[in-house]
Amino acid sequence: MTQINSEAQSGNWTADEGVFLAAGVTGVTRSNLLDVRDAIGNAFTAKNGALTVNEIQERVNAIVSFNEIAIAVGQPNTITVDILNKATGLTTALIQNEEAYRKAIESGASGMWSVYEVQDIVDMINVVNAVQLMTDNSVTTPDADAIKPVLQTPVNSNGVTFTFAGNTNNGASASFTDSELTITRGPGGVLSITVSVEAGFYWEPVEYEVVVPESGAISISKDTKVAG
Repeated sequence: MTQINSEAQSGNWTADEGVFLAAGVTGVTRSNLLDVRDAIGNAFTAKNGALTVNEIQERVNAIVSFNEIAIAVGQPNTITVDILNKATGLTTALIQNEEAYRKAIESGASGMWSVYEVQDIVDMINVVNAVQLMTDNSVTTPDADAIKPVLQTPVNSNGVTFTFAGNTNNGASASFTDSELTITRGPGGVLSITVSVEAGFYWEPVEYEVVVPESGAISISKDTKVAG
């Protein structure tokens, strides 16, 4: 570990995969060694101090997972939530959406999504989570501000749009600004929201309703019509 940290600080690398393995770090190979060195050097700078074995292992796991996802783009795959979260360093990938992530990764064959950097994976997860929230599940929350799915598509940020309708006298409202859906609580009422997606993209257009009572939980349900 002394050699790895010393070289991470200086930027003059000689440590190879054998040195990492001897230090207790697995997953370093000849093909990813340069990426590992860069990641460890950046992590050392960010921490401004020596890294632990676990901290280095996390960086290596992220690189291994990123490469596994990149290789899987455009073909059937078995990418797991664990791999996605290791690649991003976040916990935004959800087990209930695992199959949808796999389909999104597979759809890369049509050119709709490519992996060039970690942010591409983060964006894909956000898109899947947001659309799954609105099309595949019924969601209830007491917090209007919690309903803010980020809907920036990896390739075309205009790929997902919203159309709002409902009783204008109910005092509840919804808006789509800066890629966030914000529902504002009013005296209570029902909003009709249609999710529209570009032809050839990952999901089908769906109508759903948002019920915003004067107090208590806000609910979202799919495939419902709201009388205007």
